[in-house]
Amino acid sequence: ALGDVMMIPDRAAEIRVDFEDGGPIEHLVLADICEPEGGPWACCPRAFLRRALARLKDLAGVELLAGFEQEFAYSGVEALGGNRYWLDAFRRQGSFGEAYVAALREAGLDPETFLAEYGLQQYEVTCAPAVGMAAADQAVFVRELARATAHRFGHRAVFSPILDPDGVGNGVHIHLSLTGRDGRPAAYDSTRPIACPSWASALPRASSITCPRSAP
Repeated sequence: ALGDVMMIPDRAAEIRVDFEDGGPIEHLVLADICEPEGGPWACCPRAFLRRALARLKDLAGVELLAGFEQEFAYSGVEALGGNRYWLDAFRRQGSFGEAYVAALREAGLDPETFLAEYGLQQYEVTCAPAVGMAAADQAVFVRELARATAHRFGHRAVFSPILDPDGVGNGVHIHLSLTGRDGRPAAYDSTRPIACPSWASALPRASSITCPRSAP
């Protein structure tokens, strides 16, 4: 008998990483959530994104190029104040960053930066931008490999937005660009101020995307 939904793996969204520490290989495949008869489930986030990307291309003839800056707390360092952004904060994470970046590369990603952030125990990672669904898949793999690497060191990588109500939260910056069918930026014209008006038109819908809450 089948359940309410099925998960169908997408082999285009697969990574395999051997940490070479005697532990199990980290082998992940992302999946589409489908109805039992095979059609996409109404609430499948990958299907929702796929439809949105297809509509964007059909209506405007452009594709989405996106990159993510993701912040997280690594439990393997002591929570000391006064060393935020400093070399000492980077030094205290030991071999975690080196192992993490190596895992990202083995997974086929293109890590650009790994650095200490403002919060206690907080670090940030970025990878090169990707097009469409690949960008979202990459963002998931970046998180899962951070957790997997931290686990190998006996610690945790925590991406929760708020760890301490009085502390610094973890954020995600999403950098977006629209590219035409020729792969060139569609919002750039050296003779006209196109980019600002085009993105300004998205502001009325920003609250439904970011789900902000009122400050206390």
